[in-house]
Amino acid sequence: IHKNVYAAAILANRFPGVRAAICNDAFTARKIITYGNANVAVLDSQGLEPEKAWDLVRIWTAGQFSKDYLTENNLQLDVIEEIDQTLLSSDWKSTLQAY
Repeated sequence: IHKNVYAAAILANRFPGVRAAICNDAFTARKIITYGNANVAVLDSQGLEPEKAWDLVRIWTAGQFSKDYLTENNLQLDVIEEIDQTLLSSDWKSTLQAY
């Protein structure tokens, strides 16, 4: 929960393995986990009532990534996963140069 959700998401996504997405409503809470495989939900601290924030967290944590949603988006997620795995390994510099 942060007052500058965009900066918080950008900062979180700098770390290997983190897939942070901004979540402001129930529709987005479902989408970011089901189709985006986000493992961090960034909530806006300004204008978001605590009760609604808890509802969004419940929806998001109950969700599950769907590999059945086969699109170009999944290919992008696979590339991100490959980069994350490489960054977590010891040979990340040479792989990063390849991209």
